[in-house]
Amino acid sequence: METLQSLLSEENLKARNAHIKKAFMPYTAPICVDSYEEQTAVVLLNLALLNAKCEDYLDPETAKQYLKHEDNICRSLNEISWFHTHNLKYPDCRVKDQKVLSLLPSQYANLVSNYTSTIEFGWAHDSKEYKHCLWLLSSFVWQGEVTSLLNLIRENDPTWMPLLAKLGLTKKKASLFKKHWRKHYLNRPFPSPFIRFQKGCVSLGKAKNSLSRRL
Repeated sequence: METLQSLLSEENLKARNAHIKKAFMPYTAPICVDSYEEQTAVVLLNLALLNAKCEDYLDPETAKQYLKHEDNICRSLNEISWFHTHNLKYPDCRVKDQKVLSLLPSQYANLVSNYTSTIEFGWAHDSKEYKHCLWLLSSFVWQGEVTSLLNLIRENDPTWMPLLAKLGLTKKKASLFKKHWRKHYLNRPFPSPFIRFQKGCVSLGKAKNSLSRRL
């Protein structure tokens, strides 16, 4: 498994940025970030900025700029309503205003499934907004588990929350993300009614394959 530590050893700034960006894209297998939690948070926030505004993905000062601006916070919060566990826009992109947020199969008695306990959330909405969910949804491996900043914020993780607070995610802002998540997760996780373009996209056993590959 590739590690963030190995990527940081690259001395050429341009090459290092390119490797880091690729490592946190949805089409790349999650990398291990153990012992590099702060750098991971910095990188993900910098990826949410336009490239022209960030010359070095490891620069904490530019990372702070993202959470400093209320417009970025609002746009990130707005996109939470489009997070999903099953991408209903695949295989037919004509699907509109529909999503699925499935519950863990362990909550269903006697359910036999190839679903894993790890949930990786995807997103499908306006492509102009993708950067505002990239920092929340990009998966990585931490302490042996695949996770994301969204999961760590939801869980109020004691390791990550102080690091995010240093970068500008105050308790008030963090509570907004948790509130919005609860609102949209608990509010009708399955679309009703299903529209005619949806073709067999909601098998609970295939949640791992539903992560949107088109962020």
